[in-house]
Order: sequence, then structure tokens, then C-alpha cells
Amino acid sequence: VRGDGFRFRDPATGQLLLDHVEEALARREAETARDREASARQAAETARDGEASARRAAEARVAELEALLRR
Repeated sequence: VRGDGFRFRDPATGQLLLDHVEEALARREAETARDREASARQAAETARDGEASARRAAEARVAELEALLRR
């Protein structure tokens, strides 16, 4: 007995099992963590795409300047 109700234990580990409120909270926290991870992954991809675009622009400018020097 715990608080105003019963709590169940896992017979194999002896750990208390989550009640329905704790389970819902844990599920919400896991979803939030997944959402944060997906946002971070998207931000990293966007940054990588921006860096690749900047690199291509710089390479094009270098090629343009090299062509001018050859004249």
C-alpha cells in the first residue's frame, strides 16, 4: 500500500510498476524527447545543406577568379 492506493511490484525485479498517471507522463516525456531529437536532426540537415551551398558558391567564385587570372 502506498499513499491512498495500492502499488504493484514487478515480481522479477521488485521494482514498483508505474500507475496510469505515471505511465502517461512517461509516454509524453518520451514523445517530447523524440520531437526534440527530430528537430535537432532537421536543424543539422539544414545547416549541412547551407554549408554545401556556400561551398559550391565559393568554388564557383574561385573558378571564376582563376579564369580571370589566366587571361
